[in-house]
Amino acid sequence: MKRELTILVDDVEHLVTVSRQGDRLIVERGDEAYEVIIRSDRLVDHGDGEPASKAPLVAPAPAVAAASTPAGAVSVPSPMVGVVREVHVTSGAAVAEGGRLVTMEAMKMEIYVTAPCSGRVAEVLCSAGDTVTEGAELLRISAAGARPS
Repeated sequence: MKRELTILVDDVEHLVTVSRQGDRLIVERGDEAYEVIIRSDRLVDHGDGEPASKAPLVAPAPAVAAASTPAGAVSVPSPMVGVVREVHVTSGAAVAEGGRLVTMEAMKMEIYVTAPCSGRVAEVLCSAGDTVTEGAELLRISAAGARPS
């Protein structure tokens, strides 16, 4: 599965496509592709073997199983393993499709998680400083009858 992400490297935004191939992540930007190998609890740049991130690959399992997403709500998952750096919305806030919801950091890059649809934030499930796994639910958006401001 490929995911498009906006990342920040040296204060410059880049649109990239990230896909997983076994224990490797392939990060593509235009005609360039970078291969990242996942080893143990660190991400390692395939080019020179230096650690790309010291963050753990897997976050501790939650103490309580996550509830299922309520009817009419859209789950917003984490696109990859990383650390939540900033949550830009609060519960009840109106959001427009493509609006920035959360800033994450992974592999020394900032990644913006954006709204998949317009609506209202039904629930925020993460906080700044949280380490999350790929697919972890970050927040829920209620798409019914909301008017983004």
